[in-house]
Amino acid sequence: MIDAQGRDHLAVLRRGADQYADAGLGEQVPKPDQHDHGEDNKNQVIGGDPFTEDLDDALQSVASIIHPGGIFVFDICTQRNSLRYFRDMRDTEQGPGFSYERHSVYDPDTRLQSNHFEIRFEKGDVLLEETHVQRIYPVAAIAERIAASTFELLDAFDGFTLNKGTEDSDRIHFVLRAQTPEH
Repeated sequence: MIDAQGRDHLAVLRRGADQYADAGLGEQVPKPDQHDHGEDNKNQVIGGDPFTEDLDDALQSVASIIHPGGIFVFDICTQRNSLRYFRDMRDTEQGPGFSYERHSVYDPDTRLQSNHFEIRFEKGDVLLEETHVQRIYPVAAIAERIAASTFELLDAFDGFTLNKGTEDSDRIHFVLRAQTPEH
């Protein structure tokens, strides 16, 4: 059996679950500390967007919950992607019972990308707002921090392909293996 988990910054997940419940939309979103990471589950794959915080802190945080030999997959946006798609982008989407508007701005001087969401739920005419800010790191900086961590870099792929990820990619998926007791 494989335990596949999605992760984001824990504070963001907790705040989202609280906002959902406070808006009267129920308790359908589990809080991140409600997940069971039992010892029976040795085949673990964790995916997520860890780099809203310091690179070393993010890698250490994931290392603290992943089993030895577990796989950690994450993706990043490159500066090319942010310059191309997020300089001043606005979009809207709809789903069953909700809609959202997003405004994204990228500042190449600070390498910060800000995404502001307004999420509207039909039930109770509820509006939730969330702003997500992420640093767009150079690919070499991420590779350097991985090398300094307890993870082994297995590969880095261009977008959703098996081609090598580079600064010319829009997104890069990194595949890491957690340290095993033999290392």
